[in-house]
Amino acid sequence: MLVDTSLLNGANWTLGPDLAYASITGPNPETTCHAGRSLSLGWTYRTKDRRWLMLMMLDEGRYWEPTCRALGLLDLIEPYADEVVRQAAWPEICNELADAIGSLGCDELASRLVTENCIFSFVASPPEVVADPAVVANGYLMPHPSHPPLRLAAAPAQFDNELPEIRRPGPDKGQHSREVLAEVGYSLAEIEALIDSGAVLAGPDH
Repeated sequence: MLVDTSLLNGANWTLGPDLAYASITGPNPETTCHAGRSLSLGWTYRTKDRRWLMLMMLDEGRYWEPTCRALGLLDLIEPYADEVVRQAAWPEICNELADAIGSLGCDELASRLVTENCIFSFVASPPEVVADPAVVANGYLMPHPSHPPLRLAAAPAQFDNELPEIRRPGPDKGQHSREVLAEVGYSLAEIEALIDSGAVLAGPDH
């Protein structure tokens, strides 16, 4: 048996409730992230158009000058070229980066950062994840069998290249009350008496 997993599938599973909500409501509520007070090129910053930009350059020395050029912060290159000096000033540097990134929109930032070969990503909103081509093609969000617009996260593993699916919905309230009570020894008359009294909730008798 072939078993495969992916980071994207694992993230979908972790955020399953948010993605299910987004699949039926559309736009997601406002989210919050906070500029860091540690590694300045390994944190998340707010853009001018209110998106979140994640920088992920853990080798800060290598990417320091290219990132400063991309963000127009040329006056920071030389003063903070030394690693020890830079680390001591991380809070101040984060503020400078936050101001620069906050003055630019996603398109402009992407163009500048790509030109300088920086490592970054814009944080995808739940509605964007629901519509993501990789998520859709791999079946990471499954349609609910009785309410197809609702998407539910698949378990973070797939077997023998088969797309996951939900074969049937969960039971309605009281749907199996009669069957369960019958299995533990109640007679039909006793079951109906319990239901009529309100002690037991049951669905239609099929």
